Amino acid sequence: MSLKYNEALKLLIENLSKNPTPEQQKYMQDATEIAEQLNEGFTNINSIFKGIISNWDETSLFYNNSYPKILSGVLHLKMPFNINPKPLLIPIEQELTVVTLKTTVNHPAVINGYLNGGLLSTLFYSDLFKVITQNTRIQCKSGKSYCLFFCMDSFRTFEIRAWDSAIEKLEFQYRFALELHFPNDSIPYICFDTFFMENNKSDKQKKVRIIHATIHTILIQLNLYSTLSIPVLSKVTDAVDFAEAPNAGETLLKVLLKIIPMLQNREPLKSVYIKLLQFKKSDSVEMSELMELLNLR
Repeated sequence: MSLKYNEALKLLIENLSKNPTPEQQKYMQDATEIAEQLNEGFTNINSIFKGIISNWDETSLFYNNSYPKILSGVLHLKMPFNINPKPLLIPIEQELTVVTLKTTVNHPAVINGYLNGGLLSTLFYSDLFKVITQNTRIQCKSGKSYCLFFCMDSFRTFEIRAWDSAIEKLEFQYRFALELHFPNDSIPYICFDTFFMENNKSDKQKKVRIIHATIHTILIQLNLYSTLSIPVLSKVTDAVDFAEAPNAGETLLKVLLKIIPMLQNREPLKSVYIKLLQFKKSDSVEMSELMELLNLR
């Protein structure tokens, strides 16, 4: 049965996510075990974040496992107090709402009655540093041992990298911003400098996440991360404006076109690109053709 090009890519990712291989299940279990040990670490140091962290699964990205991960890129913090949000008039993108969060609670990240996003991020960074310092190597039930490294960038995005200690290879990473949930407010908030942004979920966000998962999964399946290295390929994907991407199929072609000149042996990927371009132009493809082209048979 023939499908439209983008419909075929979407269905392919959906099918892959429903049927993880035993090897993929091991990767996912390892990521879950590491997250559990990190949560336990926050409890062991009596952190202000103990018991309130969740959603690790939607922040972990694999590099040697083509299981499609739909990422949210936010780590949930279930804050134990009420807030009173006040909108700020800041000239940024129209769909984004920046607020201050007023509260009466006594908390290390509260200054003069307002929760401070920058201070909260710094406190989380400090406690995460303590946790990872005490858990630099984590042994999982799969038999694999992982070394952990982490950082926070200027946008207050956190990144924890898990390296297979036996072969010194980056297997996956957790990458996230902090998303705050409060008992008296249904809207989640993300730290924005010293302030916060409303993070209302939208169809556009869902579309971006699916496009990203599609591109990332196919790049792994084509062995491009191992061929070019993770840093090199990450620069290519980081340069993509996923928010403005029309669909997965067109975005995939643009990404592959940027990668081809970087390869020493360009012909195999060029052949894949030409075939995908044919599928796009005809807007017709058999699922069996697509799977064979992407080495999924």
